[in-house]
Amino acid sequence: MINLSKISLSILLIICLGQIHLVAQNDKKEHWWSPEEAKNTTTPLQVINLDLRSEKLTKIPDWIYRFKNLKKLDLSSNQISLIPKKLNQLKKLYFVKLQSNIILGETAKIQKKLMADYMQKRLELKRQGVSKKEMYEKLRPLMKEMSKYSGDMSHANKAIPITFERCKYIRELDLTGCLFTELPSSITKLRRLRVLFLDKNRLTKLPKELMRLRKMRKLSINFNKLNQLDNIKLRKLRRLRELLLVKNELTELPDDICKLRRLRRLNLSTNQLSVINPELKRLRRMRELVLYHNQLTELPDIIFRLKRLRELDLSYNQLKTISPKIVKLRKLNTLYLSFNKINNLPSELGNVTTLQKLYMHHNALLGIPKSLKKLQNLTVFHANNNELLVFPQEILAMKKLEDINLAHNQLDSYDQRIAQLPNLKFLFIHHNKLDKEDASYDPYHQLFDQLRARNVIVTD
Repeated sequence: MINLSKISLSILLIICLGQIHLVAQNDKKEHWWSPEEAKNTTTPLQVINLDLRSEKLTKIPDWIYRFKNLKKLDLSSNQISLIPKKLNQLKKLYFVKLQSNIILGETAKIQKKLMADYMQKRLELKRQGVSKKEMYEKLRPLMKEMSKYSGDMSHANKAIPITFERCKYIRELDLTGCLFTELPSSITKLRRLRVLFLDKNRLTKLPKELMRLRKMRKLSINFNKLNQLDNIKLRKLRRLRELLLVKNELTELPDDICKLRRLRRLNLSTNQLSVINPELKRLRRMRELVLYHNQLTELPDIIFRLKRLRELDLSYNQLKTISPKIVKLRKLNTLYLSFNKINNLPSELGNVTTLQKLYMHHNALLGIPKSLKKLQNLTVFHANNNELLVFPQEILAMKKLEDINLAHNQLDSYDQRIAQLPNLKFLFIHHNKLDKEDASYDPYHQLFDQLRARNVIVTD
């Protein structure tokens, strides 16, 4: 169980503020028509987005075909087995969402019903206050029936694949959480498909059918069980710009990924990579590389050949040093180094003047290079949970700073000039070596009260 008392207050505050921001964003979102609204409307041409989630549908209803301006159709959490070519009547429809559209085989349906009956019966007996022995006797017939369907249910529990007919206008498809162990081969009939979400399925390898979808630009296969990628020729997806492989079981990258010359975003977080394929240097258009939560002990120089990188995430690895060659990443604006074993940073980092966000918390830093004062574009500076002994005066030169976190270090004094940072919004500086009850802390009380009067969120 997570011990909330150990979670940084800064993280909790940021989460809360983020949720408020999301609510505000949601208010601006486009309108999705409910089934009732859509069926009763006298202006069908105004129906652009249609929400048919959780309607217990087994097929797409015929009444949707009067919505000639329909662009997005959400069919999530139903049991639809066919995406018909009749959808071609809706020439503006480009996005279909089939998230959690699970069609179980007959054996799995029986198992599911028996389990539901068992749980309901058990609850009723518990309410009646029957003894354990009597409960066992009354439940035994159900348990006996359930035992017929126990054992290896892997085959019986396979979701029945959806069948796709030739729908020439669909460009984006979401098949998240459909329990696929393999991709329906008929998906290749969606020749114009550009975006495909296969997250939260049970794929152990990439389906060969994908290679026929030559117009694909974004492929998301997060939260599956992929352990290798060399069974197919990824290079055939020449137009691919985003490849997301979060939380799989990859131990290496095939050369084929490194031949995707148009790739701009590659997310490999939460895998088992201990080395990086040297051919990665060929991905010259890469802008975002995420290697979060792998098993890297050192960073290969080939990373610094990716000169268009804007975001690099190396958090949660086993890195001890960062190469001075990081200075070659002249366009980098966000760098994540958190949760490693880094005890010092190269002075060359100060020359990456495009940096806007620097996260280096939860390391073993004793100090920061003086050269970091040149990072005049920095807005976020997180160095909490390190071993900093001296307040980093370099941050006083970073006039654009909005968010500073120096909590959980070994600081025995602060610098009053921090109040001169004109854009400061967050200052987290708690759990250092100062005694807030001591009279010597009074100037800091005044300092932080002054900041709070400016609506700066301060935790000390």
